[in-house]
Parts: sequence; structure tokens; C-alpha cells
Amino acid sequence: RRVRQGDTDMGYKVELIAPSATTRPAAKPERVEARVPDDAPKFFRDAFEAAREKKRPIVIDFWATWCAPCKQLKKETLENAGVSKALADVQFIYVDVDKYPGLAKAYQVRSVPDVFLVDRERVVVDRLKNFEPPEPFLKRLRRVLEE
Repeated sequence: RRVRQGDTDMGYKVELIAPSATTRPAAKPERVEARVPDDAPKFFRDAFEAAREKKRPIVIDFWATWCAPCKQLKKETLENAGVSKALADVQFIYVDVDKYPGLAKAYQVRSVPDVFLVDRERVVVDRLKNFEPPEPFLKRLRRVLEE
């Protein structure tokens, strides 16, 4: 349904396009489970096992040594005092995409940084694909810790 908003001084008409009655609500996001690929390196398998035993969420940080936003995320956000304190309650896994391209492929990582926040049931509940300052990241992290 189109609703006319009127003429502008610029010589064109502005219209607001409102959703129609037949517009469907957005579908629920697909439940994506974090998994350990069959060929995963030992450190990755061990981290998932430790998280299972301790009933902790997991944060997986896919990064690269050449990636400036990855370095910024680590230095400014992950090493922030408040974030570091919250990260003590999760199983944190760093994955260098150049050393472990198979893991990056299994998680469909196409650019870095790519950070997965995984709840205690191994469901990916959030994904960060860029640098983020400490406060917004901490909010993400608290949500996964509360689930």
C-alpha cells in the first residue's frame, strides 16, 4: 500500500511505502549448532569437551595475524578489563584461519574477524563479523552467559 506524503520543494514527490496486510512476518532464524568437525585439531576438540564438562558457553574467535581489525578487537575489546572478567566464564577459542583453514571452512568464515558466541547447548546465538568496542561486545557476551 502506498501512502502519498506530498510534493517537495525539489520537484519530486515523496511516498512512504507501508507494508500491506499480506506482508508475512520474518521467519524465525534457523537454529545453527556449533560443532566439532571430524578433522578438527586437538585444541579445538579439547575446548569443546572442557566447555561441555564445565557447562560453559563458548566464544570462537576466527582471526589472522595480518588482520588489522582482529588485532584491534583483541587489544581494545578482548583485553579490556570488563570483557576479560566476563570471558573468564566462557570457553574461549582462538582459531588462526591461516593455520586452520579447514575449521574456517567448516564454520563458513569468509572474512575475519568472525566471532561466534555459542550457548551451553552448543547453539550459535550471536555472530560478530567486525571490530566492536568493549561495551557493545560485553552486552553480547552477557546475553550468551545468561542463556
